[in-house]
Amino acid sequence: MEEILSYFPREIALQILEYTYQVQDKPLLDDIVNFTKSKERVRFLYFTYFTIREQIDEYKSWLSNDIVLYMNAFRHTGVFYGGGYVDKFYARLSRNPFLNTREKIDKYVVNLGSNGIDGITKEINIYLGLMTSEEREEFIEWVIKCYGKLFQGDVFLSLIIRI
Repeated sequence: MEEILSYFPREIALQILEYTYQVQDKPLLDDIVNFTKSKERVRFLYFTYFTIREQIDEYKSWLSNDIVLYMNAFRHTGVFYGGGYVDKFYARLSRNPFLNTREKIDKYVVNLGSNGIDGITKEINIYLGLMTSEEREEFIEWVIKCYGKLFQGDVFLSLIIRI
């Protein structure tokens, strides 16, 4: 970085450096670490269960579906199932400051996962990012409880509990 900045006049280099050295709050940094670890953990869980055990190469779709189910207080969202979004879902998505009305959230959710695999990955990241650390841990515990029982043997459970 210093080498690159050496090509700029000192005044401009100092202006650039101001933007690179902004100290962040510890809770934010802790949440970023938690998000990263949680994301890798759930990806491992779903990949291991669906790709290895079930021989299904759509683990991201299953993960996305289960996250939405969790975010919506374990209620199906499909109208054919008597579903729809509940208050808890809207409260969680309204943590995004740009999604401050139900109408904006509904429009956003419709467009969120519409770009194939890239859209599903984006959807997973956004939902996990909107969860608190406690909610991520609760979601992971629910996944272990559901899929750990379905996977026969102690190998799977020992792998997922250690992560």
